[in-house]
This record gives sequence, structure tokens and C-alpha cells, in this order.
Amino acid sequence: MKKIVYFLQWYDYSLKMRTKQEQIKSGRRLLYLWFPYLSIERHKRIENKKREKHNNLSGMIIVQDQTGRRVVVASCSLASQIGVMLGRSLEDALAVCPNLSIFEIDLIADQMTIEALADWCGRYTPLVAVDRENTVIGDAGIWLDITGCAHLFGGEVALLNDIIKRLTEMSWTAFGAISDTPGSAWAVAHCNKGVSQVIAPGEQQAALSELPLSALRLPTDTVDDLSKVGLRKISELISVPRAPLRARFGKNVRLRLNQALGIEKESVSPQTLHSPYLARLVLTDPVSTSESIKQIFSHLLSQVIEMLVMRSLGIRQLRLNLYKIDGRIQDLKIRTSQVSQNSAIVLRLFSEKIDNCLLDTGVDVVTLEATETDVIQHKQVYLNNESETLQLRLPELIDSLTNRFGVSSVTLHSLKESYCPERSETKWNAVSNLEIPRTSGKVQRPLDCFLAVRPLRLVDTPERLDSILLCKRGRPKNFGWRHNNIQIRRVNGPERISPEWWCMENYHLTRDYFRVEDIHGCRYWLFKEFLKKNSETSHWYLHGFFA
Repeated sequence: MKKIVYFLQWYDYSLKMRTKQEQIKSGRRLLYLWFPYLSIERHKRIENKKREKHNNLSGMIIVQDQTGRRVVVASCSLASQIGVMLGRSLEDALAVCPNLSIFEIDLIADQMTIEALADWCGRYTPLVAVDRENTVIGDAGIWLDITGCAHLFGGEVALLNDIIKRLTEMSWTAFGAISDTPGSAWAVAHCNKGVSQVIAPGEQQAALSELPLSALRLPTDTVDDLSKVGLRKISELISVPRAPLRARFGKNVRLRLNQALGIEKESVSPQTLHSPYLARLVLTDPVSTSESIKQIFSHLLSQVIEMLVMRSLGIRQLRLNLYKIDGRIQDLKIRTSQVSQNSAIVLRLFSEKIDNCLLDTGVDVVTLEATETDVIQHKQVYLNNESETLQLRLPELIDSLTNRFGVSSVTLHSLKESYCPERSETKWNAVSNLEIPRTSGKVQRPLDCFLAVRPLRLVDTPERLDSILLCKRGRPKNFGWRHNNIQIRRVNGPERISPEWWCMENYHLTRDYFRVEDIHGCRYWLFKEFLKKNSETSHWYLHGFFA
């Protein structure tokens, strides 16, 4: 725990650490990261994994089929210097440089890559969003709302330098800009000639004045129309009155300009909605042992439980994120069957997952979030009642089994008031609810009589028998099931079961059930469908096993 630098809670909590005057002065601060060669570098990373050294001296391009011709939609910086132009055909690009490395466009893979990078950026702030309005093929962008977070990393300049440095070490080319508005941060990141910059609060107009109109995220046709009337820079557009500008070029020009200058608000929706009960820990040196992770988890868990206790809430689901130095994220989750504030139980459930997780590289950021919470209700327990004491241990057993084998592996069963075998039982996940509904006394007595002649196990879907031999009285003598010929020694039945009259017609046809025992002592539950039309042939099925 000596390696802990500081403890960062949720975004709102970090704001509360400041004084009211500091919050008013700081305002909203946004960081925009631009990845100009995302698609190219994604393919380069794949090629580097296939072979130790990748020779990219000839340049790399990405092509896409457009109206029957293959067009260059993205290229690396070296290919651009050679003379490969975007929008030209593949034949023209090969004429300029025959040794180009050619890759097909994969928009889905690019989207998954930028979303993974956005998740990685969660190490700096919980409010991270992918730039969905980006229409340029081959590049992408990410928004980070760093309001109230920059001072925890040594200031905005140190935060920006740190994130650019880490991305460069992971072989990603990224340029960033920090500003008060999303529009100004986007413009500076794209048009600042590959240099990251921090715009001081309230200085958006000075930073944008010499940039071209394309920095306002305007369509290409609109930028061309504005250039025809002599408007080529943002400073020239600012001096034009808003009313005639909107009348001639539409409201989008005025909207984008006002958003960049901060006159009109622009919202950025985070990619993941986090719970307000989130704790974060940043380390000076990475750790790679399970014991260190357990100590960090115990420290964060105490902070989360403290926040929950103040609101009379308990844990239903926890998520632990381990941010590794190579850019990967290890995600661990546990779920409890009952609302809990017991840190010892939660720590025991997470210990096994931490021991089994792969810590091949160091972890330098750890976050713990209570993704699901509920109001905790304390219950009085009598010391002389052993049944209640044992009942309190049942949730611990279910939690241990569920987190080891999965939620769907541990189920609860209860009786249901129905004569149909398929509908006489209800099954659900034990982790969702431990309260088993009880049947009424009037129904319980006849159900007890029927349970004495019901099989221990029902087949999910009745299996049709391959063949069956009947005696003179219509009882089964032997039958074939799963390519086995089974000789019957005893038969008891029939027992006729019909669906409830208020159920849907033909939910299942009326059935005659038989309890049979073979020569080896195995007992089965067979039934024959009672058909309404005499011309139809009846079918036999196996529905359950007694032993």
C-alpha cells in the first residue's frame, strides 16, 4: 500500500474535494484525442504479431469497394509523402508506388478498437465517449471530460503529456487538445499540425481565430460555399452577423460556431454510465501480484461500503477493473444473492477470482464500482433458533457456488398450482431471489398425495419413443428408447391428466401416464397422447425418471 499515490473517487466526489470558488473558476474542461491513423495502425499491430519485424518502408494503404472500383480511403504518412492521394483508385496508387501494403477496410474492427481505447481512457476519468459524428474513414476520436480530475495527475499539461506518452508506447499516434468546449478541443486537435495543446479557460476565440472553417465540423459543401464569398478562416466568420449567416447558409454554421466559442452548450454522452459508488486507485509503480491486488481491493471496498452505509444501501453486484500498462483491462465481477454490507464475505468471493486472473503485466490503475445496489433491510435473529441461523449461512453458500460456476448453474425450484407436469414447477436463478413462494394449505394437501407418484426428474422436453409393444389391455410391455430395447416388469396406470380448462386450447393433448419398471429396477414415467380423432395414430413419450 506504500505505492498508492492518491485515491480518486467518482467524478462528482472529486469536485467536492475542491472549494466552491475553485469549482466556479475551473468550469468544464474537455480533452479530445484524435487518432489520425487508427485503421492503418490497427493493421500494423496485426502484422507485427505475425512477424517479428514489419517492413513498412513502402507505405500502407486501405482500400474500399465503391461502385465497382477499389478506392484508397486511408493511408499512412509515408504513403502520403510518396504521393498516394485519398479518393484515387488502387491502380493509380500502385502506379505511384508498386510496393504498397494493401489492406481492406473493416469498419466493425475499427469501431471495436476505438471503443477498447475509450475503455482504456477510463483510467483518467469515468466520463469517456467515442466521437460518433466522425465521418472520415480510417481515423477516430475520443472525448474525455476531465473536469475536477486534472489536478490529481499534476495538472492539465501533465495529464495530456501522460496520456499521449502512454498511447505512443502502445504504438498509437494520437494528438490531443484541452479546452472549455468540445468544438474548440476538436478543432485544435485536428488543425494544430500534430501538436497537442492546452487552451486556457475562456481563450477559445483566440485559439480558433486562425484555423480554417473545416475545423468547425462543417460539411465540405458548406465550407466550399463559404469560401466562395471570401470566408476562409474562423476569425472572418466571427465578424459576420449571425442573422444573414443563418439565412444564407443555414443554422448549422451558426450552431457550430457558437458551440465552439461556448455561446451554446454541446453535450457529450459518456460511453458507459457508471454508478455513483465508484472508487479509484492510481499507483506510482505497477503491481503484478495477487496479494497486492487484494490489498488494494480491500482498501477500495472499505471506501465503497462507507458510501453505501451513508445511504442505507447494500451491494448486489461489484465490478473490479484492473488497468494494465500494456493497454489491456482485466474485468472481474461478483454478484450476491442478498443485499450485503459485509466486507469479509465480498472479499472472500473476490479472492478466488483475483487468484485465477492472469497478471502477466503490471497494473497501475484499479477501479471498484458497485454496479447494482439495493436498500438493505436488517432482520432480527433469535439466538436459540437454529433454523434461522442456518438460513443466514445459505446466501453465503449460494454466492460462493454462483461466482464459481456461473449464475445459471445454481437454481431454485418451487411448486406451482397446476396439474400439467410442465407447469407444476417454477425455476429461477438462486442469486436473483432466495424467497421461495409457499403454496396455500388447501392446495398443499392434494399436492402431497400427487407428489408420492411423481418422478424425481422430469425431462425438459418429452422424448418420443422409438417403438413400443402393448399387451391386450393397452399397457406397455416393452419399448425402445435411444436405440435401447427396454423390457418392462411392472406397470401401474393409467393416470389421465388433462390441462386446465382456462388454459390455451391444445397446450398439450390429454395424456394417459404409466409408471413402469424394467427388469433392472429402473422406473420410468411414460405417457400416451389421447387423440381426439380416431383416425390418427397415438404416440408414446418418456417424460421422467423415478430412480
